[in-house]
Amino acid sequence: MYTLEQIKQTLRWNDWAQTKISLFCMTMFYLILKQSLYSVGTIKLFIMFLVFSVLISIYGYLINDLCDIDIDRRQGKKNVFEKIGRFW
Repeated sequence: MYTLEQIKQTLRWNDWAQTKISLFCMTMFYLILKQSLYSVGTIKLFIMFLVFSVLISIYGYLINDLCDIDIDRRQGKKNVFEKIGRFW
């Protein structure tokens, strides 16, 4: 069973989450305040879009790691898939 820290390392959470999520939230809060959209529906859409953005960011970083295994190995960078290897 994986620990939370292993999952965070695999998803590269520390590489992108603090900067991307805070920037996204600040932008959305600004738009909500600027347009005076104070409703439960707006909050639901905000949360749904936040979840979607996090999932897309995770997917993007994993695809990048999968495609850059050889390049990262040559440059000495850490890659999530270097121990697993290629699937094809």
